[in-house]
Amino acid sequence: KELDTRPGVISLDYNPQGNLLAVGHRFGSEAEGYAGSVDVWRVSTWQSLGPILGGNQAVSEVTFSPNGKSLASAFVSTIYDQNRVVFWDAVRWEISRTLQTGVALKIAFSPDGKLLATSPDRYAVDIYRLLDGVRIQTLRTSFTGAVNCLAFSPDGSRLATGHYDGEIRLWNLQTGELSSVLRTN
Repeated sequence: KELDTRPGVISLDYNPQGNLLAVGHRFGSEAEGYAGSVDVWRVSTWQSLGPILGGNQAVSEVTFSPNGKSLASAFVSTIYDQNRVVFWDAVRWEISRTLQTGVALKIAFSPDGKLLATSPDRYAVDIYRLLDGVRIQTLRTSFTGAVNCLAFSPDGSRLATGHYDGEIRLWNLQTGELSSVLRTN
């Protein structure tokens, strides 16, 4: 099957039910500026629900909430106020909320959907409480290995951060402290 979509796929995610696939695109260059869009596809027929948003902000990540009721997309821009995470209601495809996070290169929901982790500058991770949008923690990771991926433990008590230097750091979210470092070969 060939999908009629844009180039520059930067992120994708299935909803938990497996019937929708969201695709985040980033295109352009540093010289001319970046743009992006988010497309959603119905998996059973590969029918496009259309680009749900496009514009002059680059998409950095798309992910569905654990219950599949919303889709979060992180947008980055050279204009500070346009750096944000946008949440869509995954039934009506209307924006249900916007969280001003500053730059968010990577995002991840906690398993219960109550927290959102964002990597704002590759050397830190911010944890937001989604009930009220308050940033409750900033985890300072490392200047030797930028963050390139995030994952919550199944019980939501820990956050794993993967780094370009090959390390995996495990964080206790109750205390905000680094609990261990795993080194890869």
